[in-house]
Amino acid sequence: MSASAFERRWRGRISALLFAVAALVFGAVYAIGHAERAAAFDRALADDLRTISNITQVYVDGDIFVNIEPEALGMYLTGGDRIFQVWDGENGELLDHSESLDSLGARMPRPQPAPALNAPPHAEQARLPDGRTIRLLSHRIRANWGLDAETLERTGQTIQDHEVEVMVGRPESELTGSLVPLAGVCLLGAIALPLLGIGALRLGTRRFDALVQRMVVQRERERGFLAHAAHELRTPLAELRSLVDLAELEAEAGAPVQPVLADMRGVADRMNGLLTALFRLARVQRGQEEAAAPLDLVALARSAVQAQQGAAAQRGLTWDEAVPERLQTLAPATLLRALLDNLIGNAIAHARSGSRMQLTIEARRVGGIGRVGGAWGPWVLRITNEHEPRQPGTPSPDHLGQGLLIAQLYAQASGLSLQTEPGVDRFEVRLTPLAAEEDDRPPR
Repeated sequence: MSASAFERRWRGRISALLFAVAALVFGAVYAIGHAERAAAFDRALADDLRTISNITQVYVDGDIFVNIEPEALGMYLTGGDRIFQVWDGENGELLDHSESLDSLGARMPRPQPAPALNAPPHAEQARLPDGRTIRLLSHRIRANWGLDAETLERTGQTIQDHEVEVMVGRPESELTGSLVPLAGVCLLGAIALPLLGIGALRLGTRRFDALVQRMVVQRERERGFLAHAAHELRTPLAELRSLVDLAELEAEAGAPVQPVLADMRGVADRMNGLLTALFRLARVQRGQEEAAAPLDLVALARSAVQAQQGAAAQRGLTWDEAVPERLQTLAPATLLRALLDNLIGNAIAHARSGSRMQLTIEARRVGGIGRVGGAWGPWVLRITNEHEPRQPGTPSPDHLGQGLLIAQLYAQASGLSLQTEPGVDRFEVRLTPLAAEEDDRPPR
């Protein structure tokens, strides 16, 4: 199985798992919400039964009806969505009913069997003529007296206790209507949350892949470091040994050895420079190098060019500059100066004699007047030199080659990215901040 197929399969399984977990979680949330709303609906129906029971009254003449107040209980009147009915507990005669039933042209059947006095309320369902399902709750009670005891005593009247059966009802659409928003939220959450998780997973995977890739590159660079360093040292050591042999031959022949010794000193200086660079990088790895600080990149680059102006003049090289007046960057001063010295020195050493070299620094304005203090955005520094045109059939020139090993390590330690771009008769090295290269690389 290829890596891409394995990755797709792995992502598919995680996506399915996210959807399954979200379905379980939001399914449980809906179940809990459904139970709570159903319980609230039942409590409201029980409150309706208590309300109608409290206002069901019997009078001296035996008349029994529900003494309803329209301003408070309008939902039981014409056009209302709640109902009640009252039956005589002895003979089952219908004594009273809500006007809402008249507007529906409906009557609810008497509960069978008849409930016992003060027994728990009896629940059932029925269907209205318009097709709606209604939840019913019935109870057997004694009707309240329509007159208070003091009035009865003063008038010499009595009221006999009378058992009645009271039924109330509410349409179940109240319950289902309250569940629709809950179901919508749960469904949206069950879909949106996994999608967000998948998006976050893909973003995290990309970043993880990028991190792994950088680690692989770093590991390969570390593996090649010893080989490159050995190559860098082997060349001057072989040259030094040859010079020693030459000095011995010159001495035996009675020829002056001072020129050879001068060449040996130059080779030793090159070796010393390489060892100094290696020790500096070792200090960086141990965290002993100086911290990053705000630096004027333009001034630093110009200083590095000026320091090697003599070497450039010996080869007849001239410099062209295209740089801003000032540009601030954040880097360790020693490492950045060593990096610029290395790049400029390599460019001078490998340029075609008498050619022109170019130093370019570009940056994008992000606000202010384009000076220091964060007014410049990501920048790019380019050093370009010319070399002899490549003949057809010959390999592409690698004239900076191993000389860029130390520069690459300097750049990495400084938080910079170093890239090379060989051409037919030119070579360009490009230096950019790592963040700028990854997020907002300046236009070329």
